Amino acid sequence: PVPPERWDNASWYDPRPAIPGKLYTRAAGFVDGIGEFDPGFFSLSESEARFLDPQQRMLLEVTWEALEDAVIVPQSLHGSSTSVHIGVSNPDYSLRCGSIPIGPYVSTGNAFSCVSGRISYTFRLQGPSLSIDTACSASAVCTQLALECLRGRKSSLALAAGNAMLEPSTTIALCQVTALSPNNRTASFGAEADGYSRGEGAAMVVLQRDTVARVSLRWGTTMAA
Repeated sequence: PVPPERWDNASWYDPRPAIPGKLYTRAAGFVDGIGEFDPGFFSLSESEARFLDPQQRMLLEVTWEALEDAVIVPQSLHGSSTSVHIGVSNPDYSLRCGSIPIGPYVSTGNAFSCVSGRISYTFRLQGPSLSIDTACSASAVCTQLALECLRGRKSSLALAAGNAMLEPSTTIALCQVTALSPNNRTASFGAEADGYSRGEGAAMVVLQRDTVARVSLRWGTTMAA
């Protein structure tokens, strides 16, 4: 079910498809505790964190986690040609910021271009930094571009990631074109497919050239593929 802190689904719900201003879905995949964040850990002030899109917050956290899993000390990447490729497409938090007095961090906290830049800036990375919106394929596209950077030696290491639903507007729009499953199930390529169910989350992968990765294994790195 939709958490009440996101939106009151009952006031927006109508089981009939394509009803203007209404949605016919009752559920989606939501991250618990999406507002929980330690700004000081990432050298952010409370005032800046207030305007920071939860997507940026989650990406900072999973980037740190991914580097830990790879046994890479974040400080060791300072000034490196590490590239960042982030899939992002939901501007929901910027809509919520409209009710907050405009401050100096609204743009950097919500602009898509700043999502990848946030990672590069925080971890002091100097490789290519791209925010990519290709909808549902964004994470796959980011991974492909990250691989191309490594193969072309434009970066020594690559980070690829690829979303938070805070407002009902996008869900309502998708219901207008009956893109969502009324059963809240995704059955891609299946005979029973009747749309898809939305979900949010964040994931980050650390990509290295094979020769570098094999050396890293000696230090206890967890290699997924």
